[in-house]
Amino acid sequence: MMRLKTLLRTAAPLAAAVLFVTGAVALALAGPAGNGRTDNPPKSEAAQIAEKFLKAGSDLFDAKNAAGLANTYTENGEIMIVGGKDGEITEDIKAGRAEVEKFYAEVFKDKGAIDSENTVEFARLIAPDILVVHGKFQPNTGEARLPFVQLRVKQGDRWLMSKLWLFLKHAE
Repeated sequence: MMRLKTLLRTAAPLAAAVLFVTGAVALALAGPAGNGRTDNPPKSEAAQIAEKFLKAGSDLFDAKNAAGLANTYTENGEIMIVGGKDGEITEDIKAGRAEVEKFYAEVFKDKGAIDSENTVEFARLIAPDILVVHGKFQPNTGEARLPFVQLRVKQGDRWLMSKLWLFLKHAE
């Protein structure tokens, strides 16, 4: 019996020390108080770049500035609108700045106030001057969010649209 009491007196402080260290490690991993772990990692450089030009593009769209939007494309930039009709997938391509400007002017025709929004879901620098962006575009408050994929190329200090795939037919 004497031996059991000695063992318990020795084990109790050891158990307390183990619990204390385990708790301290858990708190250290959680981070500073009120600033615990989040599931949102820091945004990548590509996502930060994409958010800037997508916000600028949304502002141009809201202003119904067809010429300004066309100017965000390369000289031979393209928009491919992917839709659906009679159970078939349709594709309509607008190529070159002049066609792109005409497309946007038609979109804005007879439109009231616009409050559009772009959301980046994924962005990746393929090379220092090539960027791919996947996201959603909401043409106006309350309207469907349309998936898109953009291929951007850096010319000087600008990220110009080389290809835009805009999906009118989607699973959302």
